[in-house]
Amino acid sequence: MKLPLIIEMFIRQAVQSGHFALPFHYPEAGVIESLQWFSNLEGSEDGRWQPGWYVIALNGRDDPFFVDLAQAALEYPVYYCSHDAGKWEAIQIAESIPHLIRILVDLSAIQNDDEATLRYLETTVVLENELWEEVYKNIKYSAQFKEPAVIDPSLLINGIVAITDFGHNKLKVVHWLKDYLGLRPQEALSLSKQQTVQVQEGLLLHMQIIIDQLNHLGATAMFIPSNEDETGGGM
Repeated sequence: MKLPLIIEMFIRQAVQSGHFALPFHYPEAGVIESLQWFSNLEGSEDGRWQPGWYVIALNGRDDPFFVDLAQAALEYPVYYCSHDAGKWEAIQIAESIPHLIRILVDLSAIQNDDEATLRYLETTVVLENELWEEVYKNIKYSAQFKEPAVIDPSLLINGIVAITDFGHNKLKVVHWLKDYLGLRPQEALSLSKQQTVQVQEGLLLHMQIIIDQLNHLGATAMFIPSNEDETGGGM
């Protein structure tokens, strides 16, 4: 299929904004068809994948960002949907592909400045939108755990982040593990069958954000200090 130039431009730029919920995986040149498997997933009667929808990127959970090929005159408004929602409910997140590119480029430029990013989102996007609300809350939440000028000694404990329960959004956690650990899909899925999955070792100061990401996805993640055989509790 010959793609419209504007879609090719979006894929070629492959802007990484630094945020897990936003476009993260872009197809390699010539293989965009590999992203179109969503059309084979069934939704409820009033929430099926529509024939004109075309996936242009995935986020870190493999949720699709897509356009309607019938909307060329509008420069393709961009839609998003969680593939674990049970039905395909298109949520518009940008007026057009160029509009989304501008947002992603701007976010990429300030991704290491949480305060600037929050201000940008407050003035640029509709925070009542499901996706942008999630991005905003994630940044605001993770900003609480940035390294302070004076570090609490209790955070300088070495240990392991472990998943003890994959929760009700098991597939989202599996996708996270696949990307974070660089696993093949089948390898990540096999981990979900284990009683405890060790994710990473390091200081609690640095591991806390990983724990928060996993807990946000619905998993139960815990920090196990290296000098203890058993867990004292969840984080």
